[in-house]
This record gives sequence, C-alpha cells and structure tokens, in this order.
Amino acid sequence: MATVKHEQNQRHAPGTIYINLEALLVSNPFSDPASHSKWQLYYICTETDVYNSTTCADLHAVLPSCLESIERSMLSPTLVNKRASMNLCEAIEEGDAHGRVIEDVRRVATHPEFAWTTTFSNNSTTKALLGVPDYVNYTSLSDDVHSDFEANANIWHRHYLLYEPLPQSGTRVLHWIGARDANCPWPGVLSFLKLLRTLF
Repeated sequence: MATVKHEQNQRHAPGTIYINLEALLVSNPFSDPASHSKWQLYYICTETDVYNSTTCADLHAVLPSCLESIERSMLSPTLVNKRASMNLCEAIEEGDAHGRVIEDVRRVATHPEFAWTTTFSNNSTTKALLGVPDYVNYTSLSDDVHSDFEANANIWHRHYLLYEPLPQSGTRVLHWIGARDANCPWPGVLSFLKLLRTLF
C-alpha cells in the first residue's frame, strides 16, 4: 500500500490528494520466501530449541529441495510452481514445536489475544465508542481469506522489491520483529533487508 501511495503522490494528477507518507511500519514481515525458509529453520534449530534434534535433522534434509523449488518458482512464477514450492517448504513451519508458541517461543499455550481481541471488538460498548455499526462482525483470523491467499500463492513473491522506491524518496521503512518470534525470525528479516538495492 505504501508503494502505491508513493506512486500516486508522484503523479501529481489534477484533483488528487497528496498523502503525506513519512514512514511505513511492517509487522511480521515475510518478504522473501528464500530468506524466510533458510533462516527460519536456523532460528528454530540453532538460536532456540523449539524443534528437537531429530526434527531438525529431518527438516535440514528438506531445506535444499525447498530452496531450489523457491528459485524455480521465482524464475518461472506460475501458480502451479509457486503452490508446489509452498507445499514443499511448508514442512519447515510444521515441525513439532512441542506446544511452544511459534510467534513467541518463550510461551507454551495458544494465543489468547485472538479470543480477547475478538470479544473486545465485537462488544456493543466498544462498537458504540468507535462508531462501528452493531451488525459489523470483527474476526481476528478469517479462514476464508487465509484460504484464498494460500490458493493464489500470494505470499510467494519477493515483496521486498516493493520497498525499494520508498527509502529513496525519503520514506522510512521500519520492521517490527519480535525478539523471540520463530514465525518471522529476525535473521530472515535481516537477510532480505540486505537484498534491498538502496543507498542505505
């Protein structure tokens, strides 16, 4: 969205409204499948003990095929190739975490935040305070939307390339990464940031 706003601002078309875009904050940034896959396994198996040694050995055997399939899906970006690569690399994310919360490996349990947010946001008092009509339903995670994204392999792109014009125009691109997040671990984010072709 920030890239589109930047492009529209550059057009200076009559009747358009300039949107002041000083910064973009990205949370949980999965912006390059290859960086993500190799560094996620490293983080889960080396920086933390989320997966046991057997699971790590099994998944390290999958990693070369995963990375090769990612490269193939980028060179020939058909939906079939992207979905095949996603399905192969998914094994890395689906190892047995022994009840640990992947988004915060210090925790064992589920995410109560999803239930809290849904309850709070659907509360009549909250809706009234925010001016949200009572018939509007808040959903923390929509299985239908997630399924559509999966079916179209929307995550399987080099999204970091969309960031490149932003720093050059003076827009700050900030990444919010949990220090103990194994879902989008910091080594993978740092890896794709190094791929950015900018002056910074």
